[in-house]
Amino acid sequence: EHVAAELMRVTAELRAMSADLHPPALDKFGLAAALNSHADRLSDRHEALQVVLDLEAGAAPLPDDYALALFRVAQEAMNNAVQHGEAGHLRVRLQRGDGTVTLEVRDDGAGFSPPDDWHALADEDHYGLLGMRERAEAVGADIAIDSAPGDGTRVRVRGTVGAALAENGRPDPVPAGAA
Repeated sequence: EHVAAELMRVTAELRAMSADLHPPALDKFGLAAALNSHADRLSDRHEALQVVLDLEAGAAPLPDDYALALFRVAQEAMNNAVQHGEAGHLRVRLQRGDGTVTLEVRDDGAGFSPPDDWHALADEDHYGLLGMRERAEAVGADIAIDSAPGDGTRVRVRGTVGAALAENGRPDPVPAGAA
């Protein structure tokens, strides 16, 4: 009986980890729904946390790789705010307009001093911030991480999404500044 209970617990953890890597809501319902789902899970685990979402849910879908990159950046920023910054409030905003998409995650946490050399983070086994930067750059988006000790953190990703349709019927990403 104890082994069965432990097996059920491990199975649930694996499912949660799998959903964190690539949430089912992302493919089925889009980025806004996936961000909403992640915010709900985060709020469930941290009862004192208040999350405000400002998401354009009705916008045309983003290319799959773009949506996944933005989701993973937001996920990392939200998780960092709670785990490292001990934030009590998070605000997540997703905006579309004139071929651009902007994702912003703000928190009221402890803040930190962003590094001058992002690759030095890997030498110190801090891959989260570097991963956010690499994901944004992989889809041609710009990322800015503004923070200071005692002043919270703001992560902002902005990119251009072209109007041309890809084979999957979704717009192709165009690198930021290329339009």
